[in-house]
Amino acid sequence: MHEDEKSRLRRLPLFREMMTPTFDNLMEIAYAQTFPEQLELIRQGDYADFLHVIVEGSVELYATWNGRSTVMGVVSPVSTFILAACVCDEAYLMSARTLERS
Repeated sequence: MHEDEKSRLRRLPLFREMMTPTFDNLMEIAYAQTFPEQLELIRQGDYADFLHVIVEGSVELYATWNGRSTVMGVVSPVSTFILAACVCDEAYLMSARTLERS
């Protein structure tokens, strides 16, 4: 991960007050990955296996119920998404797909 990305992440509320050694340790195992447009990143009902932070592009969060789907929001840089599922080790309440290269 590039240093400019790390400094942008550091400003997120999740990481802002984290002690520097803790943040540095976390960044040692973090990596950046680029995904193409219209790729499903996570599926509603699955369990979290990554903390996702968007640093480029945009991601659409959507939910399906009773055979119908609706957009719940669009996430843009720099922010996390589906944080609660990751932290609480719970199932995703929404799905997410890239709207553009992200």
